[in-house]
Amino acid sequence: MRSERCMSERRPEELPLRTMHDLAERILDEWNLIKIAVAVGLASSIFLTIFIFRWVIRFLPVLILRRAYMDIIFLVLALPCMLFVLYAFIQQYRFLKSWIKRIQKLKKLEAELLGE
Repeated sequence: MRSERCMSERRPEELPLRTMHDLAERILDEWNLIKIAVAVGLASSIFLTIFIFRWVIRFLPVLILRRAYMDIIFLVLALPCMLFVLYAFIQQYRFLKSWIKRIQKLKKLEAELLGE
């Protein structure tokens, strides 16, 4: 009972979101920032993966001749890690893309229902 009274006494501007419309608007506003962050992360991961792959091809014979086994192990483990990061960024982009489509459909439905 007391918590209900406290909620009813709050002013609307104190609540983080008043309606589903506000939620959809905020999500769509933040989408561009998220999309840019994912694109930059994906591009940098591609660059690092190519760099590591070229470095392994170029210096692996030298490392083998010097018997630098720890460096070889590090490079061999670094490449799959970067491939996993690439995979994670691609999956994150797909997830965000699918949810933004759903939010856009929700906004379109809301506009139709409200007759805008």
